[in-house]
Order: sequence, then structure tokens, then C-alpha cells
Amino acid sequence: MKTLLFFISLILTACYQEDASVIPYSINRYPSDSISMEKLDIDSVSSLVVRDSSFFILDRLRKQVIRTSLSMNPVYRYGATGRGPSEFSDPFDLSVSDKNLMVIDFQKRSMMMFDHHLIPSGDISLEYPPFSIMALNDTSVWIGTFDFEFEDVYVIDLITKNQSLAGKSRQVDHGMEGITFHASNQQGTILRYRQYNHRLDVFDAEGRQTSFVNPARPERPELDPRSPDAPIFTSKIHHSGFVAGDRACVLSGDHAPRSQPMHCFSFDGTWIGNYVLAQDASMISVYSDSLLYTYSQQTNHIYVYNLGF
Repeated sequence: MKTLLFFISLILTACYQEDASVIPYSINRYPSDSISMEKLDIDSVSSLVVRDSSFFILDRLRKQVIRTSLSMNPVYRYGATGRGPSEFSDPFDLSVSDKNLMVIDFQKRSMMMFDHHLIPSGDISLEYPPFSIMALNDTSVWIGTFDFEFEDVYVIDLITKNQSLAGKSRQVDHGMEGITFHASNQQGTILRYRQYNHRLDVFDAEGRQTSFVNPARPERPELDPRSPDAPIFTSKIHHSGFVAGDRACVLSGDHAPRSQPMHCFSFDGTWIGNYVLAQDASMISVYSDSLLYTYSQQTNHIYVYNLGF
């Protein structure tokens, strides 16, 4: 009997070790600091970028963009509103290159250009409703669209104003699955993630692409059967994503008050880390020099985590 129990124990231990190698152990992370946006006259943060020792913050409610220092002291602010050139109607997302700041306006279906001092330099009308933006360099950007039929991304040439499809067109079963966002690191690696799709794409600095799935997500989004005409997703989603020097991470999955999981993968798709952030669910995550910045809409605070990688 003891021999039988011994072999059963070995089998169970082996199974546990195999599962443990697939699903990393979760590590709790707690904020080391928080910054009130109310003190900066910011009502909400819809987009946040860190670049060249500065934060660029988009406040969609107040229709303004703010540049601050790394200590979150305002340096420049721009907030002209309207439907004319260089005026905000519904500013939705921003991105920053070496020389330019670009803001997409969902209602105007346009992209506004600024320098780093927030001085406007022109508008570009877009063919499709813009939902996300990622600057590749000073002359081209990726625009994620929201047309309820495709998950297409377009590349915009800032010199010629030409707009072309980036890659192949991909049709979706439900409109929300087409929502596409991007994040990048200082080495030029870009993560493409979708809120309602389990697939992740990583592009290196040469443009080579690796695609893999997040196994913590369902293979297909789960729908509420009571809403066939206007689909409501009930499954886990990718809230936001970021890229560190050696890994791509998504804030994802089920969350509870003051708690949100984060899954990290090597650039080849290996699942290498699980974390639990001790805050409300955040749709924004920005990484810089081992620090993760997230925004809580409920408290109107930016929280800082020292991730140690």
C-alpha cells in the first residue's frame, strides 16, 4: 500500500509541476505612489504616454492635452474646442514620436498634429473612424479603426497623407472584436492587443511579427444570449497592455474591487508571469524604467507600481 501511495504521490507531483510551468504563480503588487489628477485640473485620463522625461495626458472630458514633468507638474496645456482646424470635438487617443504629438478625434474623424510644446501643426482627415493610434516614427502612424465589421489597422503617411491598409483585412463576427490597441517600448518592439480577442501580436524593430494567444482568456468572446441584436460580452477582456524590455503584458481577466490580474509573455509567446495589481480595474497601463503607471477612473488617480523588471 505504501508503495502504491508513493507512486501516486510522484504522479501528482509531476502533474503539478507540469501545470505550474504552464501557469506561473501569481505575485501581488501594491502601489508605491499615487497622483491625484484633480490637482492638475484633469477630469479624466483617456490616454497616457511617457516620453523624453515627460508625460502626455489626454483629458477627453475637458477636451485638453497636457504635458507634465515626470513628477507630474504641468508644463504645457492645449484645449481649443470646436470643429475647426486644430480644435477638439471628441479627442480619443494620442501618441508621441521624436518630434510630433498626434491626437485622433473620433467625431471629427481626423488626426491633429502638434510639436512637443503642444503647438498645432496641421490636421489630417481620416477615411475611417479612428479608435487608437500608434506612432511608428515621425513620418508614419498606425490607426486602429472602429467600423463594426473589420479589425483593420491603417498606416498613415504623414508626408504624403496617404492612407493604406497595414497588413491583410480581417473580418470579425462581432463589431467589438475589431477594437485594436498598441503599445511599444524604447527598443521599438510593438504589442498589438485586442480587448475582445485572445490573440496578441508582437512586432520587433525590423517589423517581424510573432502571434500567440493569451491562455488565460477564452478562445472566443462569450456573449450574453439575451442581447442578440446588440451583443454584450460577458467574458474576460484585455483591459490594456504594455511592453517592457523583455516581455509584453496585458491587464486582463476577471477583476474585483481593488484587484486586477496582469499576464506577461516573452516575445515568442511563452507565459512567464502572473501578477495581481491592488487597485480597481484600469484601462490604461504605461511602463517606463521598471515603473508601471495605471489610471483609476473611479478615484481619478494615477497609481505607480515598481515591477522590478
